Amino acid sequence: MSVTISRGHSKIVLEKSKSYFATKSRQNMPRKSLFMSKPMVSGIQFRDYEMFARMEVYSVDDESELEPLTDELRQEKNFEIVSHVYELSQEESQMVMPTGEITLQFKSQCSEAARCELLSELGLEIQREFDFLADAYQVRVTHAARKNPIKLSIELEKLSDIRFAEPDLALRRRYLNAPNDELFRHQWHLKNNGGQLGLKTGADVDALNAWRITEGKRSIRVCVMDDGFDLNHPDLRGNDKIISPKDFSDEDFEPAPEHASDNHGTACAGVAIAEDNGSGVVGVAPGCSFMPIRTSGWISDRSIENLFKYALDNQADVISCSWAASAWEFPLSHKMNAIISHVAKQGRDGKGCVICFAAGNEDRPIVGEKEGKVSHQGFAAHPDVIAVGASNSLDKRSYYSNFGEHLTVCAPSSGAPGRPITTTDRLGSKGYSSEGAYTHDFGGTSSATPLVAGIAGLILSYRPHLTAEEVKEVLVSTAEKIDEDNADYDINGHSVWYGHGRVNAYQALLSLQGDGLAEGNIMQEMSFQYQANQAIPDLGHLEKSIQVPFNCSINRISVSFNIDHTWVGDLKILLRTPNQEEIVLHNQIHMAEQKLLKTITSTEQPHLFAGLMGSDALGVWTLIVEDRLQQDSGILNDWRLTLGFS
Repeated sequence: MSVTISRGHSKIVLEKSKSYFATKSRQNMPRKSLFMSKPMVSGIQFRDYEMFARMEVYSVDDESELEPLTDELRQEKNFEIVSHVYELSQEESQMVMPTGEITLQFKSQCSEAARCELLSELGLEIQREFDFLADAYQVRVTHAARKNPIKLSIELEKLSDIRFAEPDLALRRRYLNAPNDELFRHQWHLKNNGGQLGLKTGADVDALNAWRITEGKRSIRVCVMDDGFDLNHPDLRGNDKIISPKDFSDEDFEPAPEHASDNHGTACAGVAIAEDNGSGVVGVAPGCSFMPIRTSGWISDRSIENLFKYALDNQADVISCSWAASAWEFPLSHKMNAIISHVAKQGRDGKGCVICFAAGNEDRPIVGEKEGKVSHQGFAAHPDVIAVGASNSLDKRSYYSNFGEHLTVCAPSSGAPGRPITTTDRLGSKGYSSEGAYTHDFGGTSSATPLVAGIAGLILSYRPHLTAEEVKEVLVSTAEKIDEDNADYDINGHSVWYGHGRVNAYQALLSLQGDGLAEGNIMQEMSFQYQANQAIPDLGHLEKSIQVPFNCSINRISVSFNIDHTWVGDLKILLRTPNQEEIVLHNQIHMAEQKLLKTITSTEQPHLFAGLMGSDALGVWTLIVEDRLQQDSGILNDWRLTLGFS
């Protein structure tokens, strides 16, 4: 039995599964409570669990038992929802299940009374409204509902007062790393001079020259959403490196890999932000901070909203997503479209978060048809994201890279006959490589995407006032037109195979320096760090100094400090400059926390540092930590001084 439902501005066809069903137990019931309700029923197998909606998936051995069993379970008091599971009509292996939630948008002229009457009549309970979607509500199907979420949504969309009604559908996420190529040991994607088999001079992002301008700043937060991150890896750690970690699979703040296959996120993160610490590998934006978010493994309206709202609320500047729905045909729901647009436009205090999505690795159109099969990769097709394709080490299209008018840019990655990517790997024996710290065999648009995200981090480190749309324009306008004989760039400089071309980090930053600025006058940045690890006396003070050994004219400054203290509200923090001026950075803000991690910049608080702009950097800079109230004490772990000059 098939059913056609609206999704976003498209329609999809679902086929009812003949052997799978799903249940949602009441709150406080244990996992697999079905077996407690029906201990004597044989031929039922537990298959999967979707955390956000608390849905458990089961199968029956005998297909004839499915309908009687689900009818019986609907009478059980232990279950909020008992639902059929569906499959996308094109792909029988792609399991889809309704979560019992519906996103419902009324027409603005529909009165509040009429809305309440309709919801009551259909047995729908309001869970919440949305700040990113006007006149819309998330509603839940209750026992009073006469129909399941699929049928209710179809019925609702026929009503004159309804703009749309979409059931939340959960399906598995798919990560986008490409098939393995041979092992190579160089990060050619950052800078290479050719001269070796499989390498073409300049088929990289010119990171070495870009780093002459900036390696990135801790104030810029690059968020990677993926399957887990080995935060014990030395290249993913550093002072103030990790910001606001979150695990949406285990619902805690430790997004570590759990399953044997959870290696993807560690590799992606290394491409973007691995530390420049003198060993291992380095990411394209090593100076930026890292916000690791582990996903649940399922894609649904609720899961996507939770991911992006968390990144928004925790002030992510750039978001990197090397994944897609497991189905070929996956138009985004109205809610998914809206939350991504909201974050892309309203994040960063209204400047917008830069959101990068992988184009995918199936050599198919992002939106279109191939060999009679409909392709609609909704995330990469979203107008407010940067859709990233892959080019190889010979500056040609990677054979697997998805294509089409929605492709924004491409970035160096794996692809025969070129070379794969070297990046961080999960420690120990469970990673991609038996060496256990680095893999030399990563790739796909999975690797290209965090590379672009890292470059966006460099751009915002250098020019934090830019909007997300302006960052996108910088990437587009400075991308290199590669493979011009075959790319078919149109009048607007766009190719369906390469987007606007292969990104170039150096050219992107250089374009922001102003007309006529010679390379010899490139703006520089220097960071100094004092590793103190020293006690702050109760009702006393601690001073730790950094000596800047050269004379230059300051045009930017940032100060970071890392303090553990049993009562942060006791503390006053000052910076003493070489001319003996004292600047108050933090003054007894009432905080009960026991950790003070803070970065103060001249960009965000220009009034604090106005007197320093244009002055000489040479001399002694001192951080002063005062404990001004009795009883509590703490430790100054370290502090960092970053100066920009020309």
